[in-house]
Amino acid sequence: MGFGVVFTQLEIEVDLNDIKGTGFSKNTHSLTNIKEFVDDLETRLSAIRAGYLVNINNANLATIADISSLTATKIGYLDELAAANIPSDVDDIKAKTDNLPAANADVSGSITWVTATHTTNEGDISALFSTDLTGTTRRRYAVFVDLTGCEADAAAWTTCTVRVKIGFGVGDAYRTVDLKEIAKTDVAAAAEPGVPIDVPATAKNVQITLQFDVALAADATIYYSYVREALE
Repeated sequence: MGFGVVFTQLEIEVDLNDIKGTGFSKNTHSLTNIKEFVDDLETRLSAIRAGYLVNINNANLATIADISSLTATKIGYLDELAAANIPSDVDDIKAKTDNLPAANADVSGSITWVTATHTTNEGDISALFSTDLTGTTRRRYAVFVDLTGCEADAAAWTTCTVRVKIGFGVGDAYRTVDLKEIAKTDVAAAAEPGVPIDVPATAKNVQITLQFDVALAADATIYYSYVREALE
């Protein structure tokens, strides 16, 4: 076929029939119809679906012996990886486990009672512990102090007052919730130099203070040990 060649109507009709092919219908196969088909295909072929086509050659698919085994139920499991599902559930679980009781603690050590600082004034010895008695969770303490060093001091003190105080959350206010008076003769090395101090269950800060009726003649070492029991 070349330029300048004139075709008869019959020849043109034959050529058009060849182009149309068998089953052609002008009502459904017009250029307008074809455009509509293409538009529909483009609409349905979303970016996500196009991504599926890209992954057809994914090597991982080849590891599935029978891809038909990847049922809708199994595919649904993948939806659980969405942020609102398993990750959210894990966050909820973590929020609960974060509130589990902290590990119980066993703490011991020694502090120095500086007589020039305290003289006969009340002094907070718990503030000098390697780990003080503060926190925001419910807990209970069993505290023990050894006053052997104080008893051996040359000062003629007769009574040491031990106070347990709880912070009430009003400024720096602490209130005494327990008080005991320890006689010097009660803590002699040959007697019972260890003093047990029970701290009631609390979620507030705790102080343990000492106060001697007569200032010690020299600085003294006070040993301490406590067990913290977590209640939440």
